[in-house]
Amino acid sequence: MSTETDEMEISIEAPLMQRPASRDYQDPIFIQPLKDLIVNEGDKVVLECKTTGRIKKLMWLKDGLEIVNNPDYKTDFLDGSTAMLTIDEALQEDSAIFTCRAFGEGENVMVETSGRLTIREPVTSLLLPPQFLPHAPVSIGEHGKSHFLQLKVEGNPLPTVMWFKDGQCIDTSPDYIITFNNGLCEIQFDELVKDMDDGVYICVGTNKLGDCETQVELQIRGD
Repeated sequence: MSTETDEMEISIEAPLMQRPASRDYQDPIFIQPLKDLIVNEGDKVVLECKTTGRIKKLMWLKDGLEIVNNPDYKTDFLDGSTAMLTIDEALQEDSAIFTCRAFGEGENVMVETSGRLTIREPVTSLLLPPQFLPHAPVSIGEHGKSHFLQLKVEGNPLPTVMWFKDGQCIDTSPDYIITFNNGLCEIQFDELVKDMDDGVYICVGTNKLGDCETQVELQIRGD
């Protein structure tokens, strides 16, 4: 007795392998990072960096803390690529490490760039004692005519000045018009009177570093 074995065809379908979906965007990268910057106090500051790729979120940090609603720092993101932080008038407290952080579409996709901003303190002006600039020792006027004596004093702080004649301060005398403007010392005479206005005039300049004096002789011609 013979046994027949039926042949069976067994078909096994393998599961289809799905290709990962292709992305039509690139993760962000910084193509122009932030740079260290040194400026003078009071200067306008612009921190700038450039990115490429798709950016979901952008933030700025100062010394590791996010800058949020701070009117002193204006932030912009131009053309989807240029990130800017502007400080209109830099102060000492603006010295810090600033960071621009960009987040991409993918999970945990983040890049950042940092730069140190240093604000230089204002240079203190050199303190100088009073000093009169060289001038002619004698000034000649004419009797009955108007005339003026003029000297220039320098120093820092700017000195104050006093005028003397015959040992007396004449700053408040009604006989003279005395002016002082940014170191320019001047006595004006509406009408010179011989034997009254002629003589030696002394000007004394004073500031907190000391004082100095100079003199000019007024000679009057005519009757």
